[in-house]
Amino acid sequence: MNNKVKRDRWSRLLSRYQSDPSVRQLIFVKYTGCRSAQVFLYQKTEKGWDCILSCPGHVGKEGIGKVREGDQKTPIGVYNLPGAFGIKDNPGTAMDYVKVTPFHYLCADEHYYNQLIDIREKPHDCQGEHMIDFVPHYNYGMFTDHNKECVYGMGSAIFFHCFGLKPYTGGCVAVSEKDMIKILQNTEPGAKLCIYPM
Repeated sequence: MNNKVKRDRWSRLLSRYQSDPSVRQLIFVKYTGCRSAQVFLYQKTEKGWDCILSCPGHVGKEGIGKVREGDQKTPIGVYNLPGAFGIKDNPGTAMDYVKVTPFHYLCADEHYYNQLIDIREKPHDCQGEHMIDFVPHYNYGMFTDHNKECVYGMGSAIFFHCFGLKPYTGGCVAVSEKDMIKILQNTEPGAKLCIYPM
């Protein structure tokens, strides 16, 4: 019975968003165990959903099921993708795109927790991620709305980004830079990221 529930989750997600006109794309992250996942990009059509891309992905070093900051796990659930970013120039995405500069941080301090800041606009000794240092991880990526309430300690800087040098992430989802470019070029505002066990 449990296996059937797991298999049906993905078809239920497709059915759920078929009738939602605000969602035309779904990105499925199917966790396959350890630190690995299969990633699928679905495009809505008049007849249903077409899978227009599939590729391997990485998740957190400790798998999925994020509970708190620093647990090295990727969160489970459905998340919005409010925009894209990159150290490199916009590869042609229709999403709002932030070109990362030396002044951008994803803050881990309590006052600006889980917020993208420009240190020139909010000057302080930021303890978060200096985004331009994360090469090749942040060559291209997408923001997620995980912990959108910015509750301190509940997890920050959960992105969908490029592979780094290790076969896992600190809690994000990652794919190859080549695949991330394809995903960005084919993704529209309103897409959702769905992360669950296979």
